Formats: sequence, structure tokens, C-alpha cells
Amino acid sequence: MSAVVVGQTKGPLRKKEFWNMVCRRFNTWGLLVLTSLVAMTSAAQVYKSDACTGDSTSACKDMRLAFTFGVIVAALSLIVMLAAVLFRERQNCMIWVETLVAAVGIAFFATTTRRLTSPGGLATTVGNLYYFNWGSLFVSVVLFLDCIDEKFYSTDKTETTEVEVAAQMEEKSSTPVPVPPPEAAVAEAQV
Repeated sequence: MSAVVVGQTKGPLRKKEFWNMVCRRFNTWGLLVLTSLVAMTSAAQVYKSDACTGDSTSACKDMRLAFTFGVIVAALSLIVMLAAVLFRERQNCMIWVETLVAAVGIAFFATTTRRLTSPGGLATTVGNLYYFNWGSLFVSVVLFLDCIDEKFYSTDKTETTEVEVAAQMEEKSSTPVPVPPPEAAVAEAQV
């Protein structure tokens, strides 16, 4: 992977360095983008099918709503992922943005899941629209709870990267460790 982050490095980044830079929820945000896009495209397919011949029905309005919410959540999630890479030094500020976007995802997907999977909705049968609306709601809830946990309940307020840990271990190994004289060890063993 040869991604270059502005102002951070002059050469290509290794995978390990790249993943050390981004937030720990980066992959989960990617999963939310994926589930939102699948839910959005499924809603668009159902809207274009024969099920929505009359545009004025509530089911067709629900499909347009699901499509719109899928686009919004996918776009916001992509923005969070980009911001996590670009503003990784400001993780304290980013946690509030992540929490807000996850709350928006919960509100949007709770609304569409309730409307589409309720009796009479177009996603009452099992399929992509059914599964990915529920999946998007679940991922949004997981992200929200993880953000709240990190902000309010995390005991480790300063995350150290693997590079920092390696540097600390190197410092410890370069300082000499005092070794007790053999007589002291024998005296301790006799007592």
C-alpha cells in the first residue's frame, strides 16, 4: 500500500504504519459504508421494480426514504473514515464526530427498518433489503456504544502505538539491570 498522508511522510507507508495512524474503529466504519450501500441499492431496485408502480403509495415513499438515508449514512461514514486518517492527532475531537454520525445512523436505520420490515412493508420477506437494513442498524449501534465506551468509560486515555511501545522496550533493554552478587542470592536461599 503506498498511501501518502499530507505532511506526515515523504515515502510510501507500510501497512502496519498506515493502520497505526487511523482510529481503531476504521474497519467498522467501512462495514457501515458497505451495509448502507447494499441497503440503498436494494431499496433502489425494489423502487424500480413492479412493486412501486404507483409513486404515491406509502411503500414507495418508504423506498425513497431508505434510499436517501442509505446515501446520507454512507457519505457521512466515508467522511468519518477520511477524517480519521487526516486528523488522527485530534482523536479527542474525532470521538464526538464519530458518536454523532453513529447516532444519526441509528436514527435513520431504526426508522427505515421499522417502516420496511413492519407488516405491509416491502422488506417483510427475507432478502438483501431486510438483512442489510438490520445489519446497518446493528453496526450503527455497535459504533455508538464503542464511542461512548471510549469517551466515558475507557481507563486508558492515552493510546500508544506499536512504534512507541517498541521505543519504550528498547529504552528498557539499553539500561543495565542490576544483578545481585552471588553471595546475596546464597544468603537469601538459606533464610
